[in-house]
Amino acid sequence: MSDENYTVKEVDRWHECGFNVMMAGVTNINDENQVKKTFEFLDRAQELGMKLILDCEEGTYWGCTADRAEGEEKKFRRVYEVFKGHPALFGFHAGDEPSDEGDLDNAIRAVGIQKKVAPELTPYLNLMGGGTYPKSKEKLVAWMKRYKEETGAKMVCFDLYSQMIND
Repeated sequence: MSDENYTVKEVDRWHECGFNVMMAGVTNINDENQVKKTFEFLDRAQELGMKLILDCEEGTYWGCTADRAEGEEKKFRRVYEVFKGHPALFGFHAGDEPSDEGDLDNAIRAVGIQKKVAPELTPYLNLMGGGTYPKSKEKLVAWMKRYKEETGAKMVCFDLYSQMIND
């Protein structure tokens, strides 16, 4: 949201492409202009019948270790209080491509915090299509079951770019 060339017109472009849920640009809630701009994006998304995922750099698994979880929850609550209740808010970004066992434990913790603070929203966690630890199918399935049981999350995302070959 800090880029002056990134305008609310992006929401129209997303809508024209057929998207109904999109992740908006990173918002620093300590920057009044970025918060205002984020609300403009949310308002436009609402007008178009869309929902947005916000990335406010809080509520993510990065650094959400057991000993830091309480502080991370306080930071996420602060972000949530700014945007809660907006009809176009789908959820918040919880992280991208956890790549080791510690990351996956932190992801469960971070998504659990988001679901505790904002149970009406859907946290967005992106896993790597072929590279998220654990590498074996059995271990990944076991982790995903644990993820669902411990967080109550109803969805995850896998990015996979092989379909993007040759543009």
